[in-house]
Amino acid sequence: MFFIVFDNMLSLFFIMAMGFIAAKLKIIDDTISSALSTVLINITLPATIISAMQRPFSIGALKEIILVLVVTCLIYAFSIFIGMIALKCMKADQSEKNIYLFACTFSNMVYMGFPVISAIFGHEALFYGSIANIVFNLVAFSIGILMIKKDTTNTTDIKKYLIDALKSIPIIAVFIGLIIFFAGIKLPQPLFSAFSMTGAVTVPLSMLIVGALLSKSNFLEMFNSIHTYFITFLRLIVIPLLVLLVLKHFITNKTLLGVLVIITAMPPASLTVIFAEKYGGNAPLASKVVFISTLFSVFTIPFMTIFLN
Repeated sequence: MFFIVFDNMLSLFFIMAMGFIAAKLKIIDDTISSALSTVLINITLPATIISAMQRPFSIGALKEIILVLVVTCLIYAFSIFIGMIALKCMKADQSEKNIYLFACTFSNMVYMGFPVISAIFGHEALFYGSIANIVFNLVAFSIGILMIKKDTTNTTDIKKYLIDALKSIPIIAVFIGLIIFFAGIKLPQPLFSAFSMTGAVTVPLSMLIVGALLSKSNFLEMFNSIHTYFITFLRLIVIPLLVLLVLKHFITNKTLLGVLVIITAMPPASLTVIFAEKYGGNAPLASKVVFISTLFSVFTIPFMTIFLN
């Protein structure tokens, strides 16, 4: 499986490189990149989610949904714990520690996680990823904002962010998918095919966007921080391996186990940069962490599949 996953990761990396080069050549500028992100979040990703959740209802599947929700919450709590221990070993100012903690906690579930899950386990495995994404949004838009902006004390703002996150189209798509799942509704074949074909655009589109985002970083300054490599090691190797060592004793469904581990093994979420820019965090450092981690993940994700086998 290692070489199959490595080939898939290389393919995704090359698409990412296309986005990087296109942005450097101004073929994809900020306006186009923003528009592509809007299309991804509001059209192709919801289509992917709904088509992935088109599966027969069963008590076993219901138990898996509950399991994914609970385990994902525990993974975030564990990641925060590991991140806080790591920060005690580092000499860095508070703005840097905020970014490092966020990067340790939140992986790139949508832009990279979903494409990789689809490539490794098949389109149906996105059912589990979509459920985990509910927890991601709730935690990222509450605790995540507090991590980046330590002086945030206005709970009204946090509630607003949470409500906005729950009203986002991908989350609405998850709820629609769950209604279809629980009601046992089978979509007409032409409608299902429309969702599937639209969702198929998500993988290359997300990689182009990631490449365009990474192009904003100063390449020569990306590799000069030992702390960044340390956090990358934690995010890509240590945390997912520890999660695997624990979960393999409790989860017998290998696909479900693999999805949870691979999601955890993703590089830091692009929200690391977005939140840093929006809430006055250390945006240059956020870009550096995301860039280095994304680069190394091309090799570490196939490495993780060895342990999954």
